[in-house]
Amino acid sequence: MVEDYPNDDTRLEKSFSYDKLFAFNSRVDEFPIKIEDENGVVSIYDYIISGNKIKLYLTEICNGNTYVSGITGSDPANIIIDYATQIHVLCFYKFLVTRG
Repeated sequence: MVEDYPNDDTRLEKSFSYDKLFAFNSRVDEFPIKIEDENGVVSIYDYIISGNKIKLYLTEICNGNTYVSGITGSDPANIIIDYATQIHVLCFYKFLVTRG
């Protein structure tokens, strides 16, 4: 998994080791990815899934260390799946975002 801020500090791109990802009817407020920085949760206002990448568009620039978590909790409302195998992406918690 690779996290980075390509060019724009309010955009985060997350790559997975799957060929193609899919999210079932996930409105942005129900999307199962969470971004946190030193001030708390950073809101996502839009996302795009393209192949094995998810681009997140954030409402603000992250401050300090930034972390990404996904599909967390005992019963996540929405999941992201690998389109080819129909297997869901495993949950992950507070992966440090690298900037580059």
